[in-house]
Amino acid sequence: MIKPLVSINNSNNVAYFSSRNQYPSNPTMNQAVKVARMVEKTGYIKTEEEYYDFINSEINELRAAVAKKDYENIKEEVGDIIYNSILIADHYNINPSEALNNTNKKLINRVAVATKIAGRPLIEFPLRDRLKFWEEAKAAIHNSQEL
Repeated sequence: MIKPLVSINNSNNVAYFSSRNQYPSNPTMNQAVKVARMVEKTGYIKTEEEYYDFINSEINELRAAVAKKDYENIKEEVGDIIYNSILIADHYNINPSEALNNTNKKLINRVAVATKIAGRPLIEFPLRDRLKFWEEAKAAIHNSQEL
């Protein structure tokens, strides 16, 4: 069963959450977390598996919008995917801003390592080779962290 929404107190247009961290680095992210908790309280999502069903559904809707080349619908579906990702993060008590920041750092590092392995800019290689360098970089970074 989904855990109940914690109480929310608003003061000076800043959202404060009584039992979880606030995400002050991004007001839009804060608002999405607040909405996610309101949705959670309704019981709209009843099982953990439904989180994944919702995000998979949104990805399929994005694919359909891209196929139609419908920019407004693409923008809407991207927003839905981001929202559902925030909903999942909040469910697991993960700060979505921190998670995204960690991913940014990880990807910057991975691109640098992949480029170093390739010996020249990745864009100069066909996709197959770029993917190979990418996987080699992932493995090299993973192996260096195990030491």
